[in-house]
Amino acid sequence: MSANFAPDFKALVGIPVPAVAVRIAPVGEKLELRLKGPCVTPGYWRSPDKTAEAFDAEGYYRTGDAVAWIDSEDKALGLRFDGRIAENFKLASGTWVQVADLRAAIIGVFAPLCSDVVICAPDRPHLTAILFPEPGACRKLAGLPSDAPLADVVSHPALRREISSRMGSLQTADGPGSRTIRRYVLTAELPNIETGELSDKRAISQNTVLARRAALVDALYADEPGPGIEVLVG
Repeated sequence: MSANFAPDFKALVGIPVPAVAVRIAPVGEKLELRLKGPCVTPGYWRSPDKTAEAFDAEGYYRTGDAVAWIDSEDKALGLRFDGRIAENFKLASGTWVQVADLRAAIIGVFAPLCSDVVICAPDRPHLTAILFPEPGACRKLAGLPSDAPLADVVSHPALRREISSRMGSLQTADGPGSRTIRRYVLTAELPNIETGELSDKRAISQNTVLARRAALVDALYADEPGPGIEVLVG
């Protein structure tokens, strides 16, 4: 897949060999190495769901390996290994969830109403989501003043209808479990740097949110959904 010039440097990835195409895809604060070429299978045999999970929209294989440039000013030196993409997870079924791609799709559908989303949760039977509103856009849609409490904003019927409509547009009856959101909540408690839910670059930490909001995650999977939790499927 690649060639390097310093075999004693174990973390060195090097540069791609001829005919191998490499994509460096941002995933949170990391860069994921993705590959395509004649030496990479185009997918799983008779398993489109697994293929969709393992490859991006342009056919690049998601390795799950994080990489970084050896020298960002001289990219001919190639890449070094930078750990694994930690925020992807498996459902109880063993299905891998590609968090970055799904998160980007959801944020795109909800712009400008939602500033971010956290996908839930490892070892659970299906996917749910915690949506974080963009206060200004949500107040405007709801027709509320700029100082309206966020709790009033997220419970406003007009906003809830719009969020439900947009979330429904993401769902497909026969879509893979790794991309189907069954329940969600629009929360009035925004993430912040002080709690560690946001980095100093204001990137959300999926794992920190899941840990800090464990009770909310449990409520998303309860037999009887609590207040504010919307059920889409099942």
